[in-house]
Amino acid sequence: MKFNTPIYHPNVSLADGRLCWRELDSSGSKFQANILISAIGCLMEEPNADSPLNSEAAALFRSNRAAYNAKARAESKKFAMF
Repeated sequence: MKFNTPIYHPNVSLADGRLCWRELDSSGSKFQANILISAIGCLMEEPNADSPLNSEAAALFRSNRAAYNAKARAESKKFAMF
């Protein structure tokens, strides 16, 4: 799983948009689309800062949640809003 739009999130690589989520990495795992989308939504809302692909975002998430939220919001406006 990967995102085409840059996303500032501890579990998303800024370099290539890969999503770091162990359940997705398991070979042979199959998910129903609605379950997969719901699970990704939960991860987007509550990152796993202990397993980051973006260590800067993870550190900011752990140390200053308000600053992390502001940076994530700013990056979304920059890359994902028309």
